Amino acid sequence: MPRSASRIIATERDLKRAATDGGRVEYRVRGAKNLVLRVSPSGKAWNFDYCLPQRKWRSISLGRWPEVDLEHAKADALKLTLAVRDGKDPRMVLQRLARGAMTFRSLASIYIADHETKRLRQGRNTVWT
Repeated sequence: MPRSASRIIATERDLKRAATDGGRVEYRVRGAKNLVLRVSPSGKAWNFDYCLPQRKWRSISLGRWPEVDLEHAKADALKLTLAVRDGKDPRMVLQRLARGAMTFRSLASIYIADHETKRLRQGRNTVWT
């Protein structure tokens, strides 16, 4: 079972004030079941704690703050809570979501195509290969 957290986060202001006393401190998020902000000396990270039927408690990282803000962490936690309720493993749900994300190859091809167009407009007739 996950450790209980007596501290609650409800707003961005609370999130900015969240601090540690040298060790790891957990903050529960109001309005998001099983969403936890873990604060350590190395930074703040979002985690989703869950338990499937007849299994032990597990935790999934949803990203670090401020890259993932409170609103997005709550939205992700809601999706994962619904998955647990339907008997699905949240790790599989996150893997499916990640497959839809852009890959390095697709981003690189967009970047190269954009810069090739700029070079050709400038009168440079060499194209990158």
